[in-house]
Amino acid sequence: VHFDPQLFAHVGLHFAEDSRGPMVDGGASLAARPRKWLQLRFDVALVLQAEERASGWTPVIGVQPFFGVGFLL
Repeated sequence: VHFDPQLFAHVGLHFAEDSRGPMVDGGASLAARPRKWLQLRFDVALVLQAEERASGWTPVIGVQPFFGVGFLL
């Protein structure tokens, strides 16, 4: 099984109901290829975003785990 450790970062905007704002995330990932055509991936990211609320802009910080399965062509 081939294991591939990775670091990642994203910058973007979030849209939720009537709120929009900037967000960034970054973290570590471990991808595994048990077969030539199959990829398994586990990510853990730290997410930071700003939400517009009635009292003004509020920072929101969270941890986002993710598990994915992909098929390679």
